[in-house]
Amino acid sequence: VDGKYIFSMLLTKNKNLWFSSHKNGLFCYNTTTGTYKHYPRTVTDSTGITADYIYSILEDRRGVVWFCTEKNGLVRYNESSDTFEYPIKKSERIDQDVFYSFTVDEENKIWVLSFLSGLKKFDPLAGRFDTAAH
Repeated sequence: VDGKYIFSMLLTKNKNLWFSSHKNGLFCYNTTTGTYKHYPRTVTDSTGITADYIYSILEDRRGVVWFCTEKNGLVRYNESSDTFEYPIKKSERIDQDVFYSFTVDEENKIWVLSFLSGLKKFDPLAGRFDTAAH
């Protein structure tokens, strides 16, 4: 795996090993086939990874892979199209906010720890946050 720093790693239910890096995007290693794919950081592709820092990786209860990023908030991987989606509208993002860590609860809600916004709960189906605490 290329990259100066690896921030996070996750082995998914379908045996993909994801790595997040500092300024070098994401890497996905398929442990079944032994192949890997690099998703480099991009500034021109809206379906790619646009964040310099990807701090955490999570698989929710439906098997969807999520990433905590700096400035872009939550990013969702769409396995069927091999693209990345930004469920938080750009107008609703706080430019300097950093999402460091997250977890998923029994109802498939994603709890996010944010530098500027504190603890927030995200509903993936509704596509919105509810501030839980500061």
